[in-house]
Amino acid sequence: MKIKDNTSAVLREVDRRSTEALNESAAFVKAIAKRDVVVKTGKLQRSIDAETVEEAGIKKAVIGSPLNYAPIIETEQPFLRPALHGSLNFIRKVFRVR
Repeated sequence: MKIKDNTSAVLREVDRRSTEALNESAAFVKAIAKRDVVVKTGKLQRSIDAETVEEAGIKKAVIGSPLNYAPIIETEQPFLRPALHGSLNFIRKVFRVR
């Protein structure tokens, strides 16, 4: 009997699925943050974005705004942290084995 090693194929599929779940989760949190942010001019709302980055072999989602006043708004009238906390059940479902 010959044994075939499928380790690399399995690892590629795990990486693909986890990246897909991370992107889906980030998009969901981004949408909630955009919906819930206080809007005066709309500039902050339009600037909220999400991206997946890899640092030291670890993938993570970064959601936020490059505007210099975004951290002040987040401190005074949070929109990112509540978006994340309100999305936890969705994120848990997305990362379950399908």
